[in-house]
Amino acid sequence: MADTEDDKLREEHWRGAIPLKLELHEDEVTTIPGPVPLFIHAPRLGYLPQVADRALDHFRSVLPPGNDQPWFEYKGVPLKWHIPTGVLYDLLSSGECPWELTIHFRLYPENV
Repeated sequence: MADTEDDKLREEHWRGAIPLKLELHEDEVTTIPGPVPLFIHAPRLGYLPQVADRALDHFRSVLPPGNDQPWFEYKGVPLKWHIPTGVLYDLLSSGECPWELTIHFRLYPENV
């Protein structure tokens, strides 16, 4: 059994999950103070849209009116939705844990 937080994170990584910290983009927040981030595990072999429903449930109360079309970015770069989460993590992150992503529900970019 895992004794420390590092051991727990390694165990989750071995089981094929990437810990994510999702923050709603500041332009989409309609409350003060803004929402707390969502911490979630994403399957390495899955895709980011698989966590979008849970993120929408978490952030729905602070979103402006409109159609919800989720997309993710990392350090200002929109992430391709059709590339597995583990591949994106391995290519873009420097091994940070949790992987800090920004989620949007408005203004879907055309180049994703």
